Amino acid sequence: MKIVFAIIFAAVIVVSSIAGIDSLRDREIPPESEWPLEANMPTTPSTEPLSSPAIIGWVAFWDEQAALIRLQDMIDDLSVFAPALYRLSPDAQLERYTVVTREQLLALARNHDIPLTPTIGDEGDDERVSLLLSQQDIRQRFIDRLIEEAHDQGFSGWNLDIEAIEGKDRDAVSEFITRASEALHRENLTLSVVVFGKIEKETYDPARAYDFPLLAQTVDQVQIMAYNYNNDHTPPGGQAPLNWYQDVLRYALATLPRNKIVIGLSTHGYEWEGQRVRGLTYAEAERRISEVGAQLHYSDEHLANVITFQESPRRIVYYEDTRSILDKVRLAREYEINSFALWRIGAEDPQVWEALKTL
Repeated sequence: MKIVFAIIFAAVIVVSSIAGIDSLRDREIPPESEWPLEANMPTTPSTEPLSSPAIIGWVAFWDEQAALIRLQDMIDDLSVFAPALYRLSPDAQLERYTVVTREQLLALARNHDIPLTPTIGDEGDDERVSLLLSQQDIRQRFIDRLIEEAHDQGFSGWNLDIEAIEGKDRDAVSEFITRASEALHRENLTLSVVVFGKIEKETYDPARAYDFPLLAQTVDQVQIMAYNYNNDHTPPGGQAPLNWYQDVLRYALATLPRNKIVIGLSTHGYEWEGQRVRGLTYAEAERRISEVGAQLHYSDEHLANVITFQESPRRIVYYEDTRSILDKVRLAREYEINSFALWRIGAEDPQVWEALKTL
């Protein structure tokens, strides 16, 4: 995942019979430009106590061993388990990743009665995504396979993480999600979508492909990647700077029902050294602190820890720990958002799980 993936599936939202995009027009869903930005925002922070945050667990198929070790201790802290175990194949069909610990991961969730909604990625391949969106017969086979696999494996539903898209794909994405959601709901299965963090005046083109007001009408959850604003393709910075993060929260609340919003948070970090950028887990970032010349401080502007080095070329690390994650959780809870997803289990500060219980 740039993949990159609750949380309360207390009831499955059943959507009435809708025949594609034409019937969506009948719903008179206003375009996003007409949604008042502050429509669902509380005028003052809530004084009512919230329950402990509901957490979705995202697991990377390529970091399965670290995730399995961590899950042994904290699986019961999850409301939903959404491991990235599936992908869109080159011929645009549902395909399992080869994951050595697959059955152990699934058994762990089943034994602890944690709902399973596996995540499906696209491997950043726009050709297979285009095939899925443009070919009706391929799309139908994919949806049929979702239903078959979910019933066979005892899944509660699916998380769809399609990122290799552009703003021009918006109508095709909307039609596909609508049809998939209708079909899954008829089978008492849920559909959630993983989307880019989005603000009112969005400039990142792939984020424009997801129509939030339409998602509000069709899917069970919108899992927003409220991270990666700064990444391995940008200058140094926190993954969720304060101003951007607040704008993401505001836009979500202006366009989505609060009970469908899931805020995805990063658990890892990045190290910039000259032109080279690498991802770091919490443990790897912490080891940097012991290096000669390393200086650590917390950035309120970037909501992240920062390690700087007195060397050339300039080297700097921005990373997440319990404090940075809790700061972002608290900000969302001020707006009565209380569902979160962590990318990714196995890369995080292990203390975060106990800390979340104290909120």
